[in-house]
Amino acid sequence: MHGRLGLVMRGISYFLIFMVSFVSINSFSQFYGTDSRKESFEVGGTVADRALYVATMIRNIEGSGITDHDDGSFNLVTGTLAETKNFCPGIPFSDFEIPVEGFCSGTLIASEYVLTAGHCLENNKCSDINFVFGLNQNNVNNRFPPESRYNCSNIEFENYRENGSDMDIAVIKLNRPVENYQPIPRRRSGDLSNRDQVYTIGSPVGIPGIYSNGQVAGQRGSRRNSTLDAFPGNSGGPVFGAENHILEGVLVTGELDRAYGTDWSGCRTWNGVPPEVVEGTILDENMTNLGTGFIEATAIRALLDRFSNADSGADLDHGIPNDI
Repeated sequence: MHGRLGLVMRGISYFLIFMVSFVSINSFSQFYGTDSRKESFEVGGTVADRALYVATMIRNIEGSGITDHDDGSFNLVTGTLAETKNFCPGIPFSDFEIPVEGFCSGTLIASEYVLTAGHCLENNKCSDINFVFGLNQNNVNNRFPPESRYNCSNIEFENYRENGSDMDIAVIKLNRPVENYQPIPRRRSGDLSNRDQVYTIGSPVGIPGIYSNGQVAGQRGSRRNSTLDAFPGNSGGPVFGAENHILEGVLVTGELDRAYGTDWSGCRTWNGVPPEVVEGTILDENMTNLGTGFIEATAIRALLDRFSNADSGADLDHGIPNDI
C-alpha cells in the first residue's frame, strides 16, 4: 500500500513539473516554493553589507542606459518593471524602478576586479559595460556623483567564450580601484552539502539589490544546483552561506522556458515551483533538471587567489589557469 502511494505521489510531482514547464515562456529560472525575494536593505545586517559589493551591470551605448551631465554626475535611464518588461500591474515588484539597460550582476573580488558569469559578455563590448555598486529602490533614481560609476577596463579572464567550457565565468578589470574595499571571506576548502542554506544578491530582471535564499540541491555537471529564486539579471551575482555569510560561489544558470507565465491580457507574471515539488523531488531526489546553478568558490580557487593577490601588487598571469 505504501509503495503504491509513493508511486502515486511521485507521479503527481512529475505532473506538476510538467505543468510548470507547459504554462511558462521565456528563459532562465523561477522561484521555488515560497518566493523569498526581498530588498537587501530590508533584510539588513550582514546581508545589507554584502550588497554593497554587488554591482548592477549596465549597458550604455550612446546614452541608452546612462544620462551624463556636464559636471560629471549621471542618472540611470530607468522605468518600472511593468513599463519596461511588460509585467502585469499589481504583481510583486511590478512598480519597482529598474535600469532599462541593466543586464547582469557582478561580485567585487578585489579592489578593481569583478567576477561575473561568462555568458554576460556575449554580445557586449567591454567599452559599453558600466558598474554601479549597492543599487536599490532607495537610490536607483538618484543623480549620482562621478565616483559612483565604474567602467570595464579590460576583460581579464573569460572561460565561457574562449573554450566553450561549462565553467561559465569571467573576470573584468575596472577602470580604477573601489575605495575602502575590504575582502569578502570565501570558502577555501571543504564541500557544501545538500540542503545547506545559501542566499544570493543581484538584479533579477534588472531589479537592483534583491536578496533571495534557498538550499543546495545536488550537482549539475561542474555546477552545484540549488533552489535559489533567480531570474535573468541574477547571472554573475554572488552566492553566500546563510549562516556564515562567506562567498560560496557565483550564480551562472537557471532553467530554460520556466521563468514567466502570462495572464489573459498577455502581460508577464512570475512562475513558481510548488513547495511539494521542491521538497519531494528537487531536494529529496536530486532532480537537477530543475533549479538554479552556481559555480563553487572552491572550484575556481586558483583563479580567485590570482586576482585577489593583485591587491598585494603581485603580477598576474593572464593565461587561463589549468585548475580554475
